[in-house]
Amino acid sequence: FLNAVNPYTEDGSIDFDICFMNDIAVANSSLLREYTFVDHRVRTLMMTVKQWAKEYKINSAKDNFISSYTWMNLVIFYLQCIG
Repeated sequence: FLNAVNPYTEDGSIDFDICFMNDIAVANSSLLREYTFVDHRVRTLMMTVKQWAKEYKINSAKDNFISSYTWMNLVIFYLQCIG
């Protein structure tokens, strides 16, 4: 697994990570999901920011940008500040 890379298609339509026994990642994803249950607009804003970051290619930690997960945390932080 030393040279494993994230699987994806040429057009980027299937882009995901595979990890095993990573309880923190599962908990983090569950927490983001719980935030989307608070208000339907949360998910819409999160997906909009995620798409925007992807279009501008600023959502990849491996390329020295912040990750999609970090962008989602920034959305939550913003909503907490204005709410």
